[in-house]
Amino acid sequence: GHIISETGRIPPADEPAVRRGVEEGLDAFKPAIGYGSLAAGADILFAESLLERGADLTVVLPFSRDDFVRISVAPSGETWINRFDAIYERLEPANRVLYVTEDGYLDDDNLFAYADEFAMGLTLLRADHAAAEAMQMTVWDGSETPHPAGTYAARIAWARTGNPQVNITRSE
Repeated sequence: GHIISETGRIPPADEPAVRRGVEEGLDAFKPAIGYGSLAAGADILFAESLLERGADLTVVLPFSRDDFVRISVAPSGETWINRFDAIYERLEPANRVLYVTEDGYLDDDNLFAYADEFAMGLTLLRADHAAAEAMQMTVWDGSETPHPAGTYAARIAWARTGNPQVNITRSE
């Protein structure tokens, strides 16, 4: 999902509405397992909500923790860094944080796309093993973008699997 920040796709004032949308979506579908990243905004909102519901969460980061926080969390402010840290510190000791590479960012957005596809692959494998349905839940504003990574690119990649997709919109 999109990042919440002054310069992101979702303004900070919309966070409560997005959280309600995420919670309503999770309540409707009741996922027991989740895979995703931890960028400020929708990713962290999903992670917090999944953990509050007792779901099994695995976080996939595209590159080193420090670079990820610098690029995808810190621009949204200290509160988001603290929320990232709380989730990370809960999951990392249980080996529930995976890295596509532990190297730095390298100025390559394809690492984000690869992390998304890696998480999707893990989702599909786990669902197959558990004889469960795999689905993608996103917070997406409906804007199509030409970027190799991001919410729209992840939605296109998931659509190729033929599995269901649900877009969570902010609740008014």
